[in-house]
Amino acid sequence: MLKITQKFLVLAMMIGVLVLGFVMAPMARAEDSNANAVIHLNVSLQFGSRGDAVKALQTLLAADPSIFSGANITGYYGNITAGAVKKFQKKHGIPAVGRVGPMTLQAINDLFNAAPLAVSQDAATGQDCVMIPPGHLIAPGFIKNHGAVTAPTCQVLPPGILKKLGGTFPPTGSDHTAPVISSIMSSNIGANSALITWTTDEDSTSQVSYGTTTAYGSSTTMITSMVKLHSVVLSGLSASTMYHYQVSSKDAAGNNAMSADFSFTTMAPDTTMPVISVVASSNIATTSAKITWTTDELATTEMAYGTTTAYGTASSDLSLSTSHQRVLTGLTAGTTYHYQVSSKDASGNIATSADFTFVTLVSDITPPVISSISASDLTTTGAKISWTTDEMSTTEIAYGTTASYGSSANDLTLSTSHQKTLVGLTAGTVYHYKVTSKDASLNTSSSVDLTFTTVVADTTAPVISAISVSAITGAGATVSWTTDENSTSKVYYSTTTPLNMATAFSSSNSVMATSHSVVLVGLSATTHYYVVVESADASTNASHSTEQTFITI
Repeated sequence: MLKITQKFLVLAMMIGVLVLGFVMAPMARAEDSNANAVIHLNVSLQFGSRGDAVKALQTLLAADPSIFSGANITGYYGNITAGAVKKFQKKHGIPAVGRVGPMTLQAINDLFNAAPLAVSQDAATGQDCVMIPPGHLIAPGFIKNHGAVTAPTCQVLPPGILKKLGGTFPPTGSDHTAPVISSIMSSNIGANSALITWTTDEDSTSQVSYGTTTAYGSSTTMITSMVKLHSVVLSGLSASTMYHYQVSSKDAAGNNAMSADFSFTTMAPDTTMPVISVVASSNIATTSAKITWTTDELATTEMAYGTTTAYGTASSDLSLSTSHQRVLTGLTAGTTYHYQVSSKDASGNIATSADFTFVTLVSDITPPVISSISASDLTTTGAKISWTTDEMSTTEIAYGTTASYGSSANDLTLSTSHQKTLVGLTAGTVYHYKVTSKDASLNTSSSVDLTFTTVVADTTAPVISAISVSAITGAGATVSWTTDENSTSKVYYSTTTPLNMATAFSSSNSVMATSHSVVLVGLSATTHYYVVVESADASTNASHSTEQTFITI
C-alpha cells in the first residue's frame, strides 16, 4: 500500500469527501486492486460561501491543528474559516486575503499532486475503499466533529465515487470551467450607494462582496437569475468612504469565478440646498395663474399661496426636476395673491423663496369691438370676408341670400385679425352676411347686416385681332395676334384648305395673356400652309380666327 504523507488528503478521503469543487483524475486499477487517485479543488471560495465544497475545505484545514484547531465543519465560510485560510496562505507564502482564489487553489492542488491515494478492497465487505495508514493522527477539529482518534485502516468510498473509479470525474463532457469575468465597473456612486456592473462569457449568477477592507465583511444576496450582463446595487454605505469589492459569478454547473479586488469612494454627504431662481407668475386670468421657477439641481416642486403672507393653501409635485411649474385654479377675480415656492433635493435639503405676489384679472364683461369689415376677392362662386377686433376673439360668419342667412362659417380660435373664405356661391347673386366675434370671457359682438354681389358669369369670348405671320423659313414660322382679355394661345395649321381643326396640327401655350405668339416648327419648304388661331379666357370662352395662309421658303 502506498504511504500517504499529507494529512489534507487523508482527511478528505477518509470521510469520503468528493463534492462539487473537487476533481478526481483518471485512475487505472492495478491487478492487486490498488490504484492511485489525485483530488483537485477547482472552485473559488470566499466569505459567505456555503455547501459541500466549504465542508471539504474546512476538513482539509482541520488536518493542521495550528490552522483550524477545534473548529466545527459547518459548510459555512464565515470569519473562522476566513481566518484559517489566512493562516494557510501565510504559511505557504500567499497574500493572506482570507479567500480561496487561484494562488490558494494552486497551493492546495500542489499538495494533492504530491501524495496520491491508494485504493484497495475491504476484506470483510468486499467493497473498494481508500487505504489510510493505521494510527494516523486525526486533527482536533475532526475529533470534535466525528468522535474518532485514529483513521480506520480502510474507508469505504461512496457509491457515486465507486462508479467513477477507472474513469473520469466529472464525466467527460461535463462543464467544470468557471465563467470569465470582465468589464468590472462601479458607477452611479452616491453618498450611500453605488452600482456594480460586470460581464461574463456565459450565463451565471451575480453577487458582490464588499467592505472597507479587503476582508470585505458584507455580501449582497446572490441574484440567481442566469445572465451575462450583471448589475448589483450596493446600498446602506457610509459617505466619503473607500469601499473594496469583489464580484463573483457561478454558472449552471456550479463553477464559481471571483474577480480581483476593486475599490471606489462614496460621495461626501450633500448638505447644500437647491438654488431657486427665475420665479415668475404668468397666464394670469380671473380665476387662475401659472407659477414657474428653476433650481440648479433636481428637486421637488412645492409652493404655498393665499391672499396674505400666511398663505394657507399648498400645491406640490414631489417628483424631482430642475424646471418647476404649478397651475393655480379656483382663484378670485381682481384679487392680490401672495405666494412662496420651495424645492427639496434628494438629500432632503430644502430651499424656500421670498414672498411674491400677483393680481388676478378683473372679470371681463366688455365684448370685442368689431371694425374694418370688408368683402373682397369676389368671383362667380366665392368671396373673402375679413374684419378686426380690439381683443382676442373667435371668427364667425352667418350668410345667405336673405337677411335670415341660413349658412355659417366659423373658426373658434382666438385672434384679433379675422378672415373666412366663402365658397359654393351662385354667380351674379346678392348675399347678406353678418360677422360675430366672442372673447375668452364669452362676451359677444355682432355686426349689422351687410351684403356683397358675386361676379356675373362670363359668357363672352376673347376678341382676336392683329394676326400676323413672321420669321418664315423653310422649316418654321411665328404666328402672332392680340386679344382684348387674358386668354390662352393655340395655332392650328395644315397644308389643305379648308382647315379641319380636328385633324390639323397644333401648337399651343396655356399662359393667360393678351399678346400671343406661337412658333411653328418642322414645316416643309416651299409649301403653302393654312392657319387658324384660338384663344380661350378664364371662363373657357373660346374664339377662333378666320383662316390665314403663308408659304414657307
